[in-house]
Amino acid sequence: MTKAASSGPSLRSVDAAIRVLLEGLIDYAGLFPPAGLAMGECVRKHASNIHGQDRWMLGRLIVPARQLGELEAILVDYETRDNWRLSALVGTDAIPDLQEIDRFNKRQARNGVVVDTIELAPQSLERVPPSISQSFQVYLEVPGSIPSHDLERMQRTGIRAKIRTGGLVPEAIPSTQMLARFLENCNAAGMAFKATAGLHHPLRSLRPLTYEVTAPVARMHGFLNVFLAAVVAARGASAEEIQELLEFESGADVRLAPGELRFGKARASVETIRSSRRLFAISFGSCSFDEPVADLEGLGLL
Repeated sequence: MTKAASSGPSLRSVDAAIRVLLEGLIDYAGLFPPAGLAMGECVRKHASNIHGQDRWMLGRLIVPARQLGELEAILVDYETRDNWRLSALVGTDAIPDLQEIDRFNKRQARNGVVVDTIELAPQSLERVPPSISQSFQVYLEVPGSIPSHDLERMQRTGIRAKIRTGGLVPEAIPSTQMLARFLENCNAAGMAFKATAGLHHPLRSLRPLTYEVTAPVARMHGFLNVFLAAVVAARGASAEEIQELLEFESGADVRLAPGELRFGKARASVETIRSSRRLFAISFGSCSFDEPVADLEGLGLL
């Protein structure tokens, strides 16, 4: 059995505002493109991250419900303890996926492994029982153009929004205008959200969209841009003000000061960031944990 140590290296010492902004922010999605790792390698990396000095930034491991059996077969080689929280993707054929999640949770409960979050494809919502949000934290993937009244209806059922912020082709990346409007509408509806795809790097920048030599290049959103823009959105900023933050590209625009984080013209206190992260801007899925960490180091934020 691969005995993961019960405690890893000491946590990295970082500024309080950065810690609050990034704590539990990155859901690890190594199974998905562009990384597309095999299950064994994905689990090995996740186990290593759980016990690394940057584990405080790590959220859930994201696994398609149909691959939970494959994951379970590999987990016998790991001492999981209580650090393995999972988010399961439910496909359009939702009922078999939900049944598999239920079986997995019953078998793994004694090992400290639990699926406590599910992420629904748009077409799967009508195929899940209305009470699903009583058993799981539920996210539904929605278009960036979704109006606030639809978000309000979702919010009343306990379902949160999931926004796609990138992809393998330039056309999959929403505009800063659309993303700003989405954040504004979520705030108006009292809707918490998570993001998926395309947020490997802290700041908006021109990057290859995959790891292939011939990969298309496009301007990708930065996760600092998105989540700091969300902090400002939660304070009632206009879509235009939010969009301005989404478009910053220079590391010089991110500055630390006692008790606050400054980003362009915006300032956010530790308490403001904490409130936004807890109630509004929850996490983002990334097929790499190493890339976001390395870029944050390069900016001098870690």
